[in-house]
Amino acid sequence: MRKIIFVFLIFIGFAQARFFVGLEGGWSYSVSQGESEIFDKTDQYLQGGYLGVNFGTEHYFARDSLLFRWFLGVGGDIGIAYGDLNLGIDFMGMLHKSDTSAFGLFVGVEMSTVLKDWVSGFGGALRLGMSTLVGSNHRIELYWRKRLGEFSEIQNDFVDGHMQIITTYYKQNDTVMLAYRRLF
Repeated sequence: MRKIIFVFLIFIGFAQARFFVGLEGGWSYSVSQGESEIFDKTDQYLQGGYLGVNFGTEHYFARDSLLFRWFLGVGGDIGIAYGDLNLGIDFMGMLHKSDTSAFGLFVGVEMSTVLKDWVSGFGGALRLGMSTLVGSNHRIELYWRKRLGEFSEIQNDFVDGHMQIITTYYKQNDTVMLAYRRLF
């Protein structure tokens, strides 16, 4: 009986969900630190663009004043030349909501797998932003994403006929994003 009630609640939750498909792009800033067996540590500041797509669902609660959403996304940073696969959740408080528009602030987290060349890493990101719903199907968002943790890549180079290993650690990655989501 409990299983039937659980399945029914999940079905009701998805029946009232709004699905979305989104496109996002932004500017990223990263700091990398390289070290090798021969050379000293070097810091490098990288800037670039980020492009991504995602899809997910959003659910309203508490008389439409709170919103919960989850999403799956894929994207890439042109400055560092990495790609990532993301799973995230957001909680949004609605400051204004009417039949044709809404405005809210959100906070969320992402878990992501970073793919750079043949090296991959696992980490997360914090998301803070604002969202505007125009009409009932178009959501425009501006947000900041702070990658938590670091990821690294290893290169093999030859110096004076000897092979050396260079490890680069990407210690900071901030991205300011502008996103469009189409709700169904």
